[in-house]
Amino acid sequence: MDIGAKDAEQSEICPSNLCFNCQSIFDLWSEVLHLNRTSFPHCDHIFALEESALRGCPLCLVFLSSLHGCDMGDVRKNVTKAVVDELLSIPVEVQLNHINIDVVVLDDWQLSLSNQILRRIKNRLPGNFDLTRRSVRVAPSTWPKGEALLKQPIKLCHNVQIESRNSLPTAIPKNTKDVLPLAKQWLDKCSTLHRLCNGIHERRIPSRLLSLSNNTIRLCRSEELPRCPKYATLSHCWGSLVILNLKKSTFQLFRESVPSEAICKTFEHSIYITRYMGLKYLWIDSLCIILDDVDDWMKESANMSSIYGGSSLNIAASFASDGRVGCFVDRVLADIWRILVRAKVGNEDRFFECLPPEMYRRGLTEMPLLQRGWVVQERILAPRMLHFTSTQVFWECFEKVAYEVLPQGYPEQRSNIEKYFHKKNLVGPMWSEVVELYSKCKLTYRGSG
Repeated sequence: MDIGAKDAEQSEICPSNLCFNCQSIFDLWSEVLHLNRTSFPHCDHIFALEESALRGCPLCLVFLSSLHGCDMGDVRKNVTKAVVDELLSIPVEVQLNHINIDVVVLDDWQLSLSNQILRRIKNRLPGNFDLTRRSVRVAPSTWPKGEALLKQPIKLCHNVQIESRNSLPTAIPKNTKDVLPLAKQWLDKCSTLHRLCNGIHERRIPSRLLSLSNNTIRLCRSEELPRCPKYATLSHCWGSLVILNLKKSTFQLFRESVPSEAICKTFEHSIYITRYMGLKYLWIDSLCIILDDVDDWMKESANMSSIYGGSSLNIAASFASDGRVGCFVDRVLADIWRILVRAKVGNEDRFFECLPPEMYRRGLTEMPLLQRGWVVQERILAPRMLHFTSTQVFWECFEKVAYEVLPQGYPEQRSNIEKYFHKKNLVGPMWSEVVELYSKCKLTYRGSG
């Protein structure tokens, strides 16, 4: 049942291989800083941008994808020759906007395609082509760390220079399983240093937990366990997969050993994650609630606040539509949108991350699990939640939101650019956020999807 592969070694990430036009923007970064330059020539036309993206320039790919619904091949087929000729005559320009989010903490820039393409042909394309312009943010490759930074007025922390190659961020591994060392760091730091996450009142442990302390996985009653054992919980979509689960007829069997017929891929992965995190117990709804016992279902359902609120970690198979998918997946690294660029400032090299718009929404909140209404309470109640998605692994706790591209945490000051879910105690201002989250979800019976 153990997956048992060795943890992948992560190497330093090298600057992305940009095309000549994109790299030229950053080669002229001194002009951005000292001369307030905001406009840069790029490709000869929009089709050249497409060709550059196809040749592998990641920033051109981001620019191209910002033209929502616009496949250039379809444009050629669906518009007149006159429109194509006009597109070929419009040079692509990149605009740079400086954003002062908080002069004490962070400065930022946005790169976007010039409006000239939109102005010239907006009304001459078929209605299904939405040329809505979206920006690409350029941010420092190392975020300010610690409270000490907040005590002094630092206006230009975008000028932070990486002193050596040892400071470069590590490469994102191909499989989400290989992110577990980073996830363990998040858990250890949170368990040790976060006052809000550890200041939770003692709660009743679940009536039953799965014991993972040896090769045999078995169902244990709470009275058999040590006082207040640390355990993980699982948030997952049941979907259409039918597997063996806990019923009156299988209760004794599960007490002796949970059979492999009850362990789908998502459960197998969650067991591996729980063990990797140093925890010995795991709660999974369909293996810990007697599903054909209405009284047991009602009793355990009423205790969800204690079950999730008392867990050390809630594992979320966020991109899995059912138990066949699991938590670990080989990713298309291009979908992670990580672009590290080298900028010339005088005779010095400085490094920046290019972050696309709505990375948090696209990477997490649009995942299948987060479309389910009953997951809202699990997300709010659990002090720590580890999301496995098809692009990145995300961490949420009461004091931090982080993911692989921003492992030190998502700066709260950036929330005016991209709204994200920040776990807080369920009081006052958070109520409207909860209502908004819940109203966007699909409401289903817990075991039906």
